[in-house]
Amino acid sequence: MRNLSVGDLGDAKPPVVTLQGVEKVARIVDVLKNTTHNAFPVLDEAEVAPQVGLANGAIELHGLILRAHLVKVLKKRWFLTEKRRTEEWEVREKFPWDELAEREDNFDDVAITSSEMQMYVDLHPLTNTTPYTVMENMSVAKALVLFRQVGLRHLLIVPKIQVSGMSPVVGILTRQDLRAYNILQAFPHLEKSKGRKAH
Repeated sequence: MRNLSVGDLGDAKPPVVTLQGVEKVARIVDVLKNTTHNAFPVLDEAEVAPQVGLANGAIELHGLILRAHLVKVLKKRWFLTEKRRTEEWEVREKFPWDELAEREDNFDDVAITSSEMQMYVDLHPLTNTTPYTVMENMSVAKALVLFRQVGLRHLLIVPKIQVSGMSPVVGILTRQDLRAYNILQAFPHLEKSKGRKAH
């Protein structure tokens, strides 16, 4: 596992599913229906001054949003008719923090109308803006130590080199991904090399 990087492990998984900071309700419903992921990176157009040296259209990682929070948004119907960011008071009024601590992820009983599907949700206030990230060249062994010591649930993989127009997140790892059985399923040649060393 020392020779295997988190980038290699991320490449063996399906592409990471991301959401925009202000996202359409239809996209959120689609993501919840078609994935079992527990968290999603939230991306935004970078808001930086031109003198910083980033090209126009640069994308920034805003943070990570939990599936439970997306479900809560749909159940409370916190929809916007236009694509905009919300004010802090709007969020506090609709989402008491003790409610957000609840891990509710079943949205099967939520009926969304076709007009609501065209509305928007501002994900910024519900996003963890400081998720743990690692560069794609970090070893899986080192990532495993980080997961255990910090008690992580998700670890975002970021590219070693940022290129304009490229996503700032290349993958996401969970504890399940770092289990030996799952790694050997993705990389069966590691089992064979492990067996050769024992002789």
